Amino acid sequence: MRSSSLLALTLLPGILAAAVPPPTPVRQEKRALIDALASATDIPDSVSSYIASLPTEASGVLPVFDTLPSPEDVQQELGIDDEQLENVPVQILNIPSYANWTDGGWSLRLHGQAYKQPPVDNETIDHAASVFLPDLDQSNLTQSQLAQSRNITASLLAIPQSGLRINFTLGRPESGDVVRDVDFPYDTDARGEFDTMVPLGRVESVPDGNSTDQVTQLDVYSDDATTGNATAYFVPPTGITIVSDIDDILRVTQIYSPEDGLRNSFAYAYQPWSNMPEVFSEWNARTPNLHFHYLTTTPEQVTRAYVSFTYANYPPGSFETRPLNFTTVDQTFSIRKVTLTKIFESFPQRKFVLIADTSNPDIMTDYCLMASTFPDRVQCILLRNTSATDPLNKFPYDTSGFEPLDNSTWMFFREPNDIINLDLASGQCRNESIPQNVTFGYQDLPDSLSDITDNAATVGKVSVYWMMTLLSVAIGTLLV
Repeated sequence: MRSSSLLALTLLPGILAAAVPPPTPVRQEKRALIDALASATDIPDSVSSYIASLPTEASGVLPVFDTLPSPEDVQQELGIDDEQLENVPVQILNIPSYANWTDGGWSLRLHGQAYKQPPVDNETIDHAASVFLPDLDQSNLTQSQLAQSRNITASLLAIPQSGLRINFTLGRPESGDVVRDVDFPYDTDARGEFDTMVPLGRVESVPDGNSTDQVTQLDVYSDDATTGNATAYFVPPTGITIVSDIDDILRVTQIYSPEDGLRNSFAYAYQPWSNMPEVFSEWNARTPNLHFHYLTTTPEQVTRAYVSFTYANYPPGSFETRPLNFTTVDQTFSIRKVTLTKIFESFPQRKFVLIADTSNPDIMTDYCLMASTFPDRVQCILLRNTSATDPLNKFPYDTSGFEPLDNSTWMFFREPNDIINLDLASGQCRNESIPQNVTFGYQDLPDSLSDITDNAATVGKVSVYWMMTLLSVAIGTLLV
């Protein structure tokens, strides 16, 4: 038996609801990024020159995460042959997950990656960083910053393991007693990843979803590796789920500033943005039946660093990260839309509060899309106005998606205290003392482009994020 989870069993009050049909595990063949480009939309000529002048951080992802080394590159750089790699133990990245209640009982999402971490010394890691992270200057780092840099860099040197069938065990957090063994129904894919909803039926120690208003936690670990401990959140059908981005809303990343974003992600200790932990703590204490779901488009390799930071500063919850492999064009270019849709469809009766910042153009599009696709399900959209609070952010963002929405359901804010006293349980989304003064359209564009964005017939409703991603592919900076 394993030791108990770092997080004690959490029970949150709420109300009852009916079940949804059970999902059937579906295996999809993954494809490379280049194969997904066949049906991609052309970049409008009228704005391509301006978009080309923006760095790739406009996509909301640091460039280094768009050019990750391949397993072959890592193996070659570390000088490890296949025979040596064979003797390295498998490790499991087990991402904190959720379970939903269906007509067939509980279904648990299991997702993560199987990989091998070659043993390397600090000198080797530093050399690898100079190859794979050439823009990271380590010369002026303190010892603690250098250790942070090495830990994050080492996570990028993992070698995925395909074709593995992984077994999991559910356990009680308090005692570590085994509750259920779970066999994942498929082998890991070409990037070592696994992701599906696994039907469980009724689960010992977990109330049936149609008879509880509480979120219940169980430990989830793999018997196939010494790593891979995580937590599963059994979420009842009704209540409120907070879906929050992480970068520049929960932690200081400054993803819009290349040098600062790189240092904040690879060298400096992760720091909360302002007093956002206090906001989440207040909401958690005042709102019954609350479920937290943390969503980031950062690749899976750095998941552990994100989970550790989040759990140390914010209420525990399930996680969503960016996969390394692609199945559809949407997964390639609209991963946030795909992941948002997944959790909305998993909980068709829950209300959602969506939180992020304006520096991610895909958020500006996809949050509004969720509100129109799932009417009455998006209770609130809360967005930090990053350009108003950090002069380093120069990226334009589009507010046009908010125009058709009920203006009582969204709010732009500058400081955490602007939203700390919102009564989410009663549906409050606005602090009336904070003026909005929102105009609809692209914000922070150079004056010379104003006539372009005003001409809907020329530009249409194409997001900056979409154009940036396509352009990045065209010039070869977005690699598989």
